[in-house]
Amino acid sequence: MPGESKIVALGPQEEIQGLRSIGVQPVPVESGSELPEALSRHALDPNVKLVLVSESVAGEASRLVADLRRRSRAPIILIPSHRGPAGMALDWMKRGMEHHIGVDMITKK
Repeated sequence: MPGESKIVALGPQEEIQGLRSIGVQPVPVESGSELPEALSRHALDPNVKLVLVSESVAGEASRLVADLRRRSRAPIILIPSHRGPAGMALDWMKRGMEHHIGVDMITKK
């Protein structure tokens, strides 16, 4: 439906399909090479209010995410795959929080 707010999840089909049951729109992205186009398209869509990205395809996308965070109003959040966290999510959350609220609330100083 045009103008309808949505949450999207980008990642391998088997990792994100279950999110449909809670209202998240799954966007199959099977490899890191497919991520830049899909992430750019959805992060810049004014109807998308939150973008979830599976850690298994995130790879070296941190520069792209930083650029998109400057141009998009939708937060971009990294989520662990069904294999467990690979260690990138905390860094992405920290940077996202700093961008959206201006404060690092994760790192203890």
